[in-house]
Amino acid sequence: DPLVDRVIVWTRYTPVAAGESVTLELRLAKVDPNLAVEDHLDPNANANIKVAKIETSEDSDYVAKVDVLGLESNTHYVFAFTDGKTSSEVGQTRTAPSMEDEVDEMTYAFFSCAHFSNGYFHAYDVASTIENIDFWIHLGDYVYEYGAYGTYATDIPERRDMTLPSWEMVELQDYRNRFATYHQWDEGLRNIRR
Repeated sequence: DPLVDRVIVWTRYTPVAAGESVTLELRLAKVDPNLAVEDHLDPNANANIKVAKIETSEDSDYVAKVDVLGLESNTHYVFAFTDGKTSSEVGQTRTAPSMEDEVDEMTYAFFSCAHFSNGYFHAYDVASTIENIDFWIHLGDYVYEYGAYGTYATDIPERRDMTLPSWEMVELQDYRNRFATYHQWDEGLRNIRR
């Protein structure tokens, strides 16, 4: 979703009580090599933070999405969401280069076939350590719908038993649980998604 002057960033909030409406604050800042990493989104240390308020509720499944406008082209940004008490992990994004920007090379990664029960995917670990990665893309089979069937899953019980749900995914909550399983156990995947 990055364009030369905007990006779409989003998060899914987990409410304390079902049915409540929540106002989240998005903070986004241009990466500044002269600023300590932890200070980029601190209003007391960085006066150049873009802030937006987003209302979310069960009507949108607590997904908050913001189209952030007025950004510089070909530029790295960091962002996080907060409800005033807790904050999301810090994410990274980058705007697309404009026609006037000089781009000599691009650094990217691609992945496919990530069947969780068959192991962690070290490619995520490696890609998450690449400095100035322009983008990454998953070509397919980001999650597998299969249950814990011997035909499709590993025979190693502890890996197979970590995969939730243990049945074939059908309902929306099944998909949420499987995505949560991948993200809970695979630190490399969490890092590449930041």
